[in-house]
Amino acid sequence: MSVARDVRQVYTDLYDAAFTPRETILYLTVTSNNITVRLLGASDRGGYTPIPNATIHIYELDTTWNPIGDYVTDQNGLVSINRSNTKEWYKAVFDGTEEYRPVVAYAQLQAQPPAQPPSGQQPQAQQIVA
Repeated sequence: MSVARDVRQVYTDLYDAAFTPRETILYLTVTSNNITVRLLGASDRGGYTPIPNATIHIYELDTTWNPIGDYVTDQNGLVSINRSNTKEWYKAVFDGTEEYRPVVAYAQLQAQPPAQPPSGQQPQAQQIVA
């Protein structure tokens, strides 16, 4: 009887492994002129690998979440959109598949420091007093 129970458990474990969607990770970075998304899925060999050809829905927050558009990840699991971004909050959504779980990522607009000080000015060190 114990062997039969063990065999049933093995079949149950195999079924669950075959039909349970894998964990996903979604990275979202937003700067004033670019939105970058990276989608990774749990690998059979451990760790995470890029998920190519996945649709990502991207939104910006005004008073509600307004769609920017739907984009497809490249072979590296990346989406990169060059556009002027002025809202403070952004959201990326992967709806999931039979193989991968759905996931949502939020990001706040990141300020980019100027590459160089304005013409004729030298960078100034700032002293922080506690």
